[in-house]
Formats: sequence, structure tokens, C-alpha cells
Amino acid sequence: MLFDITQYNQYILFFTFILFTGAGMYLFRSKYISIIDPLTLHIIWIASHLSFLSGYMYRYGIGILPAFFFINMLLYAYFYKLFLRNNKVVLSPYSPTSDNKSFKPGKIKLIFVLLIFINLYSKSSFFQYVIENPNIATWFLYRFIDMQGRDPLLRILSGSSSVFLIFYAFFLFTVIRKWRYFVVISYAMIVLLDVFAGGRSILVSIIFNFGLGFFYFREYFKISEINRFTKKGLIFSGAALVAAIVVTSFYDSNYSISDGLSIVTNRFLAAGDGLEYYMNYDGLHKIKTGLEQYVYSIFGIYLKRFTGVNYKNIGLQLSELVLGDLEFTQGSNYTFLLQIMVIGYQFFLIYIPVIAYCTAKLRTIKFNSQMLFPLSFFLSATSFLLPEDIEYWFLTTVSGLLLFYVLIYPINKFSFTKPKRVQ
Repeated sequence: MLFDITQYNQYILFFTFILFTGAGMYLFRSKYISIIDPLTLHIIWIASHLSFLSGYMYRYGIGILPAFFFINMLLYAYFYKLFLRNNKVVLSPYSPTSDNKSFKPGKIKLIFVLLIFINLYSKSSFFQYVIENPNIATWFLYRFIDMQGRDPLLRILSGSSSVFLIFYAFFLFTVIRKWRYFVVISYAMIVLLDVFAGGRSILVSIIFNFGLGFFYFREYFKISEINRFTKKGLIFSGAALVAAIVVTSFYDSNYSISDGLSIVTNRFLAAGDGLEYYMNYDGLHKIKTGLEQYVYSIFGIYLKRFTGVNYKNIGLQLSELVLGDLEFTQGSNYTFLLQIMVIGYQFFLIYIPVIAYCTAKLRTIKFNSQMLFPLSFFLSATSFLLPEDIEYWFLTTVSGLLLFYVLIYPINKFSFTKPKRVQ
């Protein structure tokens, strides 16, 4: 049976989720300057796992595996908070009180425009789908087509360009203070296309990525401005959730708004689907473990091109525990709890501090070179993917590095000047 949150006690799930979310936000209160920071989403992710495991143990009893997962999640939260720098650290190499002559506004504008075109190009398969399906209601179903596989190049360009777009939108809006209307209109167009393509959570993600912008560019804002935008951001987040519910209701002609609400709520509390499959269908003995398997679980999609080994990722293996042999499925996220089981559960006291340290380090990473500032923003924005799904984090990181060093860095690095005349 596939994961269904309704099989668990809804009161236990709801109250434990509120409890763990509130406790997490209180414990991490010194680590961010705004509640719309992506850190809040990570706290919610942690709370959703603890809530699911509470509901699981309420239904099935306290067993070794669910208790082990529960303790590991608490350990991760502890070590992550321990390693995370507080919100007073200055990450931006630019200051509103200096002349900031080290960057050229023309280059920033050029990069922003190129990123818009790259992002639009990455949606070319969606545009083709729209042409073939003129009914607007069917556009929201595109995400299911996208799940079946897209050109790897388009996927790389889509995942990386969207994060860099947020960075350069913030840079133009706050540091350079030019092209503001163009930034708002062009970025709104990109977001609207993502929503029509079935991106239920894209609006929420964008709002919280703007919170990361405040974290990086805090010197350009007064505390009152941040608080005012935070209040608006919370309102927009509520509107974004409503939009997600409406978009979901278009996924099936028989769905109603209440069905959309149920599915979206299920998504918030369904972070533990992979854990349920692992515990209920004997993943401890059926999914292979060891260092080699761990390496393949992260890099298998790339290594199989060179080794010829037909490796199925952990998400697919978990789904096959329930459904039998499958050719394709999106599968469960490869969270650090499952990563521990694959590398070997006896290493949890080593693995948890390492993964927490790496995630915390990426969250506030700062390079000495100003030209690497966009990259530090990208690594920070995607840092939470490391514990949430390490295989996807690696793909996203490679995508970002390629786009940065092939396009952004060369434009910032090199300048073309007229040669001096020889007297």
C-alpha cells in the first residue's frame, strides 16, 4: 500500500507537527533575521519527520527502527544548530556605505538578461506542450509529463538558473537600484510560467528565497523594512498555499478544491513516506548497504554510463518494495535518515555530525573573492537539499557550478578593452 497520511491519527500528527515546528523555530530564533528565511522551511521539514514518526509509533508501537530514526532526527537538529553561525554574520562583500566600484552594472544587467533567456529556454518542452494542448486547464498536468524525464540539459538549466535569477534580481533591486520595473515584470513572468507548468510550491519557495536575500543583503535594509516585508511575505505565503491547492485541484477532472487541500496537507506531513516503506516492507534486509552502495546511491545515475551497472536509485527501490518491479517513478526523497541506513547504521554517530556540519557550512558559506558571491548565494539556497535528498543535491550543485563557471564567472572576470595605440 502506498503512503497515505490518513491512515494515521490526524490529531497526533497535527499537534505534534505544531509542537515540533514551534520548538524548532524557538531554538533557531537567533539563526535568522526573518521568519520567511528558507531555514524556516527546513525546520518544518524536520518537524514533519518527527510528527510522522510520532504518528507511526502511536499506531504501531515504539519499535527499534522508528525510535532510531526519531533520535537521529533530534541529533541532526542539535548538531545543525551547534554548527550554524548566528544571524549577525555579514555575508555580502558589498556595503551601502562604500562606493562598490568593484562591479560593473552593465555586466550585472547582461547576466540577468541572459539568465532570463536561459530559464525560458529550459521551459521549451513546456511551450511545446502548451502548443499541443491549448486548454489552459491541461497545462497544470505538465508536471506529470516532466516527471517522466526531460532533456538533461534543460533540467540543468532550469534548476540552476532559477536560483541565480533570484540573486541577480535582488542585486539589481538593492545594490544597483536600477531596472526595478524590468526586474519585477520579467521575474513575475518566469514565476507565472512555473505555476502554469504545475509548480504547486514554486510561490512558497520564491517567497522564502527572498528571505534568503534579506539574510545576504541585510545591510541594505532597515529592521523595520524587513519586518514589514516579512508580514507581507506571510500573507503571500498564505495566498501561495491557496494557489497550490487550486493548482492541485486541476490535476484530475474529478478533483475538487477540498481534494486539493487534502493533497497539499498530505504533502506537508508526507515527508516520511520513504521511512514508512523502509520500516513496513523490510528495507533493512532488502536494500543493500555498504560504502559501495552508498556511492552508487548518490552518483549511480552518472557512474552507470561508465561502469555499465544498471543501478536503481533509493527512491525507486523503496517504491519497488511496495509495488514490485518498476521502470520509472519519482520515488521518495533520499533523506539523511535513509543515507545512514545505506552507508551502515553503525556509523550514525559519525555521519550525522558530518552531514549537519556540511549543511550548516553551506548555509553561511562566504568566499574571499567578490566574484564568487553569486555562487555562495546559490550554495546557501540549495544547502538544505543535502540532508533532504543528497542525490538531488549533487545534481543541483553540479548544475549550478556549470552555469556559474561557463556563463556568470567569465562575464564577471574578463573585460574587453580597446588596445592602446602604438606611438
